[in-house]
Amino acid sequence: MAELDYLNCPGAQLTTSERVFLRDQAARVWRDCGAPTVIVNIGVMWGASIVCLRMGAPTARIYGVDIDFDTYPAKCSGFVPLEGDSTKLHEGFEGPVHLLFVDGDHHYDTVAKDIAGWVPKVPVGGIVIFHDYRPTAHNLKQFPELRGVKRAVDEWAEAALGDDWTKLPCPDSLAAFRRYPDAPS
Repeated sequence: MAELDYLNCPGAQLTTSERVFLRDQAARVWRDCGAPTVIVNIGVMWGASIVCLRMGAPTARIYGVDIDFDTYPAKCSGFVPLEGDSTKLHEGFEGPVHLLFVDGDHHYDTVAKDIAGWVPKVPVGGIVIFHDYRPTAHNLKQFPELRGVKRAVDEWAEAALGDDWTKLPCPDSLAAFRRYPDAPS
């Protein structure tokens, strides 16, 4: 896959900086966590995030979680589709999740349930990234439910930071956290 693919594939919701960050964090866990690297992308939409993650982790097992794949472009490939409610699919998911990208339903209750269900699967050295943590004023006016992302993430982070998680610097609307390498999993 050419470098331009991840920068130009459909998905206007991801800025160029966010695409590069996703690629770089996927590369980080792919390098640091060893094989087999597992990545879960909640909320696939057009597939731009899948392409970015694949660019960083070419041999990772990437799972795309979404409520419905019927409307997505066929050319978005390179992942195992898990169709259904992300707040429930974690129950049957075995194994660690080295990188979790949360960009599904943006309502507070759903994001909080995704955190409760999926984040405990992230091992030491793993990374969690949330999209729309800092949405633009225009996006908030159009989609007020985006406030739910920040609220759910802040509540989780208040309890988690300093315990066994650290916040990573990241661009634009993303919030990212890494489980300390020396923390118990």
